[in-house]
Amino acid sequence: MIKQSLAFSEGGGDQPRWLRRWFSYLALLLVVVGSVILVIGTVMPAYTDPVAAERIISGQECKPGVRNSNENFRCDGELWHRSMSALRTDKWRLVDGGGGLLVSGLMMAVFSWWNARESRSRSLTRTRSLWILALASLCWLMQIPAHLRFFLTEGARDYYPHWADSIAIPIFQVQGLVLEFLLPYMAIWLFLLWAPNCLYGSFRQLGVDCLSMHFGRAPRR
Repeated sequence: MIKQSLAFSEGGGDQPRWLRRWFSYLALLLVVVGSVILVIGTVMPAYTDPVAAERIISGQECKPGVRNSNENFRCDGELWHRSMSALRTDKWRLVDGGGGLLVSGLMMAVFSWWNARESRSRSLTRTRSLWILALASLCWLMQIPAHLRFFLTEGARDYYPHWADSIAIPIFQVQGLVLEFLLPYMAIWLFLLWAPNCLYGSFRQLGVDCLSMHFGRAPRR
């Protein structure tokens, strides 16, 4: 039994069926819950009073029912955001949260399917390590278009007044930070990929030496 357990652990073995089953159930639950929340947010109006919100967005009013006296139709930034926040519903929170749960569930389902296919070949070869590094770097760099989409979406949802500064400044700031921390991020991935193999080899050799001293002979490898 011990030999079978060791062979099972060293060979990688398949994951327990119950674990894969519950992982699939969790993915399905996220997809269903995310879809329901996404639909609720989609049909929900964005403002409790769309007419008042439109007047504040255009700068005709800074507070609901109070006409703006500024000839350029500009308001105090803090007052404008406070007035808009009072009129907004939870529409976009539900849309973003539901969409996030839906995508997470779909990604978990894809991972579960891929993991079931690759369960027989789990050795971390050099080619697979390079693929993992390439995927990690791609995911890190995807923050640049993701933040670009974020600022454009916030603007389309009228989260910024029409007289606000250009969103190019925060976009370039995010881009600089992402590129600056790319190398440290990849160094962490290199450590996570290759350090465990080195540590496993060291500890395994240490265990072999200890067994040799205890039993007087080296066990079979």
